[in-house]
Amino acid sequence: MLKITEKHLQALEVIKNCKADIWSHPKGARGGKDDVENVCEYCGKHSKDGEGNYFHIMTNGIIIPNSIDQQIVNDLDEAGLINAQSQGGFAIGSTCAKKLLGKDLDFYLLS
Repeated sequence: MLKITEKHLQALEVIKNCKADIWSHPKGARGGKDDVENVCEYCGKHSKDGEGNYFHIMTNGIIIPNSIDQQIVNDLDEAGLINAQSQGGFAIGSTCAKKLLGKDLDFYLLS
């Protein structure tokens, strides 16, 4: 049986309050474009090397702070406390990141 620690509970609270959704683009995932490499996961535009940042994205499309360890997410899912799994990090261009996360952008980027 998995032991839920204070660290798990803190991460759970943060995850439950995350509202930014990678699939919220009006044209759908990746701006309605096909899955190709080196694109912004939100709008689908090609990214230049070094442009944008990587964000921790869940299977339900919610963006969570990079500081939340993937194992913690897996534990919470296994315990049935969240209904999503970690997909890992995906690139989001800087303009889209600002649009999605606004004033909380730095909080999401901390690792």
